[in-house]
Amino acid sequence: MDEESKNQPHNNNNVVMSALLGLFNHGHSITWWTRIFAYLITSEQQQMELRFLCRVYSKSLKPPPLWTSYPHSKYSSLADLLERLNQLHDQAKEETTTSSSVSAQVPTILFVKEGEYNEGDSDVDIHLPITIIGAGREHTFVDTKVTIYGQKEHGEVVMKEMSVRNSKRHGLNGFGGMNFTLENMNFTECGGDGVKVWKTHGKLINCQVTTSGGSGISCWNGGLVEVFGRKTRVTENCTKKKSDHRGLNANDSTSKIVLHSPLTKELISTKNCGGGNWGGKGMITSLTLTQ
Repeated sequence: MDEESKNQPHNNNNVVMSALLGLFNHGHSITWWTRIFAYLITSEQQQMELRFLCRVYSKSLKPPPLWTSYPHSKYSSLADLLERLNQLHDQAKEETTTSSSVSAQVPTILFVKEGEYNEGDSDVDIHLPITIIGAGREHTFVDTKVTIYGQKEHGEVVMKEMSVRNSKRHGLNGFGGMNFTLENMNFTECGGDGVKVWKTHGKLINCQVTTSGGSGISCWNGGLVEVFGRKTRVTENCTKKKSDHRGLNANDSTSKIVLHSPLTKELISTKNCGGGNWGGKGMITSLTLTQ
C-alpha cells in the first residue's frame, strides 16, 4: 500500500477538525453542534480528541467513560498495563457490588496508539470487561498472544482496529471466559490458530485471519463463533500442514461456527492448507437475513 493510502484516515480527521473549527468561529449553539457531531463522529478516539479542542466541543459531546492509553509512562509493555488494569478491577469488585461502580473506578476503554509493539515472551491477558481500540489495523501492530479470561457475567471484551501478529502460539484465545467481539482486526503470522474460541462466544466483524500455523478460526468444547462483514477473510492458514488444521475448524460436536449473510464458507475461507478450508465434527452454517 502506498504512503498516500496509509495516511488517508489521518488526513480525513484533519479535514474534519479544520471544518469544525471554521464553524466554531461563527458562534453556533451547542444544540447545533450536538446534531453536527452525531453525523461526523466516526470513532471513540475522534470524539475524545475533539472534546479537548475547546469548551464548546466539550459541552457538545457526551463525557467519555474512564479511559487510558498505551504507550503509558508507567508501564513498559501492553501486557504490564493490562495486568495492572486486571488488578484494579479485582480490587474494585471486592469493594463494591455493582458493575457500574466498578466501571467508575477502572478504565473501560484502552486506546493503543499508532505504532509497532513487540511484547516479547509476554502474553496480553485480559480478566476485565474492556474495549481496546487501535489506530487502524494498518497503523497499530501488536506482536503477542491475547488471552481472554474472566467471568461472563462481568461483561464483554471488545477489540477494534489493530493487527495482532507474530505470536508463537494463538493470536487470540477466548479461554472459557468473557464473551468477546473483534472488529476490523487482523491476525497474521501466528504459530497456532489465528483465533481460538474455547467454551465461550466470540463475534468477528470484518476481520482477516491469514498465514497462521494452525487453523484460521477454531472453536472447541461448546465454543460458538459468529462471523459478520463483507471484508472477512480467512486465507492461507494451516501452514504447518496438519490434517486437523483448517481455515474454519468446528473441532468437536459441541462447537459451532455461524456465518451471517451474505457470507458463506466458500466466499471467506480460501487457500488454506492442512485439512482444507473448513471442517471438523461440529457445525458450520450460513444464516440468511430471513433466518
